[in-house]
Parts: sequence; structure tokens; C-alpha cells
Amino acid sequence: MGKIYKSYAVPTISCEVQARLEYDKSMFRLELPFMILSVLMLVSCQPVQQPLTQTGTDSPAIIGGEIASAGEFPFMVNIWFNDPKENYISHHCGGSLIASRWVLTAAHCVLEDESETRQRIVAPGKLMLFIGGIAQSGQDGRSLKIRSIQVHPDFSWPKSDIALIELSEAVTNIKPIELNAVDLGTSTQRVLIAGWGLTDNEGLKESPRLKKLEAPLLPRSQCALDDFPKKRDYELGPETLCIDTFKHQQSSCPGDSGGPVVLQQNGHAIQVGVVSWGSACSGFRAKGSSVGGYAAVSHALPWIQKILSGSK
Repeated sequence: MGKIYKSYAVPTISCEVQARLEYDKSMFRLELPFMILSVLMLVSCQPVQQPLTQTGTDSPAIIGGEIASAGEFPFMVNIWFNDPKENYISHHCGGSLIASRWVLTAAHCVLEDESETRQRIVAPGKLMLFIGGIAQSGQDGRSLKIRSIQVHPDFSWPKSDIALIELSEAVTNIKPIELNAVDLGTSTQRVLIAGWGLTDNEGLKESPRLKKLEAPLLPRSQCALDDFPKKRDYELGPETLCIDTFKHQQSSCPGDSGGPVVLQQNGHAIQVGVVSWGSACSGFRAKGSSVGGYAAVSHALPWIQKILSGSK
């Protein structure tokens, strides 16, 4: 794909592009334009409201970690944004198949307009979904058509950053991932994260294939001490899981949003979280912030089950 040039108005909490396009660390969620910008640039995150010009090629993946094997994450869904009217197409987010007709992702991945008073879900036709492959391009996977999109009713970023995408046709040849029902807010168990986001702390490298990393969960009480939630008066509750990106010098990053956080138990993959926000895409360069935040599946499970049962 050739380079893409496009301008967007950045929301109240966003990332301001620096002269050298240096990527500083803060969050994955900005609004739809940011997601589409799994960008090849460095940004300094702070409250701003001004035009943001983005430059990118194929959307970039995880810092640290390693390339995933074919079939290792069969439930992984590759989400692209496509706006023919604007001549714009780019890798956007990740997701996971949780039922034959349902994909779980982050709420901020499916919102085109988000404010305190309004949330506009992106038109299904602007999203392209692929499953069964590890190429960022989606060319080695199966294309999925979208029937509808639903956002968690309690979503107010960064809380309850969960959304469901209903598919037009059932996926019958891939087993959906199981969902966790237990709060892991005090756990330090090791989990896997997979995605196609930024690959380095300079925001300049990209991986054409799915990457994964392994790291332990960070107890919620410790995560609450990080600058990211403290400066935003964000009281961490059961809707959030954390991973310490500083200690392990690796992290999920822009473009990884919506992807699964997976716990392996007795040979079974169980999804415990959804990639949501990060205070540092490079833990070893973090300045006061060194955690990654993930929407807890256990907290959203009653809503997920209600939606899925109502669709039958």
C-alpha cells in the first residue's frame, strides 16, 4: 500500500504530533481516526484540540515479543478501516471470535464520533474483517461481513471499553475462544497478547505478520499507582486489568487495540481481557507511566451473554 496523507480533528484527549514525529507513549484510544492511524509516527499525548495530519503506510505490531505461528491464534480477527469516499484504507484494530457469529473488540475501535454527549458507531461497511491468517494485510485470511455493531452501555473511555460485532454469516471452521468469568484484579498470572500494532518505541517499525508477547498481569492496586490513571482521576475497578510494561520492556501499542489478552489453562485458551489503553508503548522509556490497561472480560460477561443469547 502506498503512503496515505489525511487530516483529522483530534478529540480533547489526544496526541499532538511533534516536529520530528516522535512517538511518546500514552494511549491507544483517541477516536476512530487514531485507530486507523496505527501510525508510523511519534506523538506526545496530552489534551489538545487542533488538526492532526497523519502520514502512514501499512499499519504497524507489538513492541518486544515475537512473530506468532500460523494457527496459534485461530480466533484472532484482523480489523481494517475502509472509507472509499475519503480514499482511505488502513489496518485498524484487532478482535477475537467468541461465538460463530460474534467478534469481541474494543468500543473505541468502532466509534467514529465520541464525546461526553454523543457516540456514533461507525457504519459497518467501513470496517473490513479477516480471520484465519497472520498477515497484517489480511490476504491470508477469510473475509467476514458485518451485520451489526453494539457498544457496551457503560462505556465511557477508558471504562468498559468493550464492543461486539455481529457477523452476517457464521464462522463454522474455527473454534471461538472461551471467555473468562472470574475477576483477576489481584492476579499475577502470565498472559499472552497478540496484535498488529506498532513494533518499536520510535514508532517507525512495523511487522507484516501477527506478533505476540507474554507478560504477567499487574494487581489492580499496583496499577492504580501509575501516573496514567492518577492524572486522569481514573479509579480502577473490576472493569480493568493491567500489565506492567516497564519491568518487561514490552507492550501492546497503537493498532493492537481490541485484540485479546489470553490466559492458557490446561491447554485451553481463555480470553481475560481486551487491549484498551497504554501509558507507554515502550516500558523502558516510560516517564512516570508504565502500565497497559485492558478491558476485563469477566466484568463485561453478563452483557456479552445477554447480547449473544438475544440474537439466537
